[in-house]
Amino acid sequence: MENKNNNSLISVLMPVYNVKEYLNMAVDSVLNQTFTNFELIIINDGSTDSSGTIAEEYQKKDSRVKVYHIENRGLANARNLALSYAKGDYITFVDSDDAIKEDYLECLYNNIIRYDADIAICSFYRYVEGEKMYYFPSLEEGYDTKLFTGTELYQNYYNPTNAYNIILVVAWGKLIKKELFRNLSFPNGKIHEDSLTIYKLYFLTDKVVYVNRHLYMYRIRSNSIMSGNWTRDKINILVSQHEERMALLSVMGIPVTESNKADYIATLKNCAHAALKNGFIDEYKMVKQRLDLIEEYNKKHN
Repeated sequence: MENKNNNSLISVLMPVYNVKEYLNMAVDSVLNQTFTNFELIIINDGSTDSSGTIAEEYQKKDSRVKVYHIENRGLANARNLALSYAKGDYITFVDSDDAIKEDYLECLYNNIIRYDADIAICSFYRYVEGEKMYYFPSLEEGYDTKLFTGTELYQNYYNPTNAYNIILVVAWGKLIKKELFRNLSFPNGKIHEDSLTIYKLYFLTDKVVYVNRHLYMYRIRSNSIMSGNWTRDKINILVSQHEERMALLSVMGIPVTESNKADYIATLKNCAHAALKNGFIDEYKMVKQRLDLIEEYNKKHN
């Protein structure tokens, strides 16, 4: 695929924390891109292993690699710092234990230019480390790309087709005009910070292009945030992110879909079960009160 315009600079943002086993693969996948006009910004978030040293070695070899060492303050802070350093017209997040296909940047960039879009999104495939297996979600047939408005895209937020319910939530797997982050940042000190942030981008644009290809490899580790144990903080964040999202939609006059409501109720039930199982009494009461209120209301109005 020929680059339609290689003048724009892309900033690849990669927070790093104790990933010495995976960092070479992640960085190599960026440096081997067919689109070459990029900078790779690595934020070493207080790693206690050799991740910082590995990153420094890449910086010595390739002027496009820029490494910053900071005290450990979490993924959201590292992403915000990377955004502040980014000089590109477009940004993309690549997690430091993941990898991208060699034409990831080229394909997403070409389609942003082709359709005059603000965001390009691709599909992904999983590598489950414990099983040593790759899993590829089925792709829809009959098209290479599809255009969405921001509102249309959000209406697919809970749609499992092409794993939209995952790719639309996370920070990775997207090329984004940097200016969309002008008034947005990731909430520091929060887990699942991308699900509290990324969906807001969709309401800042009228044109998003989806690329019907598996261009991003998402690694699932047993100790990752997504697979981690239940905590009080996790329960509170899962509930609050749903409620914040629905409140914003209501203020903007966008209908809350039945899928959104169903997912919220399912989340409450999962959180109630986890809170009870782990002895988080305050969190259980908080979630149970919401479930009881919804049940009573539905009895009276349905």
